[in-house]
Amino acid sequence: MPVAIGLDLGGTNIKGGVVDENGKVLAQGEVPTLALEGPDAIVGRMAKLAEEMRAKAPTPPVGVGVGSPGPLDPTTGMLYFTPNMPGWDNYQLGAKLAEKLKLKVVVDNDANVAALAEFRWGAAKGTKTMLLLTLGTGIGGGIIFDGKLVNGPKVTAGEVGHIIINDKGPKCGCGNHGCLEAYCGTEGILARAKALLELPGTVSILREMAGREYEKLTPALISQAAGKGDGPAISVLKETGRLLGVGIASLVNLFAPEVVVLGGGVARAGEFIFMPVREEVRRRAMRPASEWVKVVPAAMGNDAGTVGAAALVLGDK
Repeated sequence: MPVAIGLDLGGTNIKGGVVDENGKVLAQGEVPTLALEGPDAIVGRMAKLAEEMRAKAPTPPVGVGVGSPGPLDPTTGMLYFTPNMPGWDNYQLGAKLAEKLKLKVVVDNDANVAALAEFRWGAAKGTKTMLLLTLGTGIGGGIIFDGKLVNGPKVTAGEVGHIIINDKGPKCGCGNHGCLEAYCGTEGILARAKALLELPGTVSILREMAGREYEKLTPALISQAAGKGDGPAISVLKETGRLLGVGIASLVNLFAPEVVVLGGGVARAGEFIFMPVREEVRRRAMRPASEWVKVVPAAMGNDAGTVGAAALVLGDK
C-alpha cells in the first residue's frame, strides 16, 4: 500500500504525518515553527520532522506533500510571500526541502490541501464542486470545481479571505482594506469583541475571563462564553457569521458549489457561526444555488492539513 508524508506548515506549529491511500494517518508528529527564526531554520525543522515520519512509515514513502500558507506556485514549490510570516518572499520551499530529503516534494497552499482532504475523504466526499474556508488567524480557501483543484493561471486562485466586502473597511495583513479576513480573521473578531466590551453598560462574563487588558481574549474564549449564554459573546459570533455569509454568498454565486465546508478554530463555535452564515447565504446568493448549497463543518479535524498535503503525492490533484 503506497504511503506519503504530509507536512502542514503553520505559523505556530509544523504538523507531520504518514498517510496511506485511504487517507488514514498511520503516524504523526509536531514541532514548533518558531517563525521569527526565518525560513531556512524552519525548513530544517520540517526536514527533521519528515525524517522522523519516514522512519515510522511501513513502506518507503512515495514523496512529501507540504501545505503552506500564502500564495505560491505548486509547479515549482516557490512561495511568493506569506501574509502572516515574514521573510518568505519568493522562497524556494519545495526545492530546498527536496534537497534535504532526497524525496519528491510537492507544495500547495494550506487551504487547498485541506480542501483536498475534505473532498476525498471528509465532509465533501462524493461531490464534484465544493469550497472550503479555513477560519483562524487568517482565512484561507480551497476550491474544487468539477472534481479538480482550482489554482488559476497564476496559481494564486482560492484566496477567498481577500475578497473585499467593504472597500473602506479595516486594513488587512495583505495590505488591502476591507477583506473578509480583516473582518472574520482572529484580529477582526477580537476587535469587535473589545469594542463591544468597552461600551458603557455592557454586561459580560468575558470581562473577567479575558483579563484586565484583554490579554487572554481569543475566539475560543468568546465561544466558551457564548456557550454559557453570554449575550455579548453570542453577538460577536453572530456578527462574524453574518459577515462570513456575505463573502460566501458571492462565492456561491460564482461557483454554485454543492457544499461549503468551514474548518479551523473559529468554526468550532458551531451554530453560533453556522446559523448566521446559512441565513446570509440564503438571503444574498441567487436561487437555485442558494437553496441547494449546504454549509457544513469540516470533518477531518486537525488531520486535514497533513492528510491533504499527503494527497498531493498520493494521486492526481
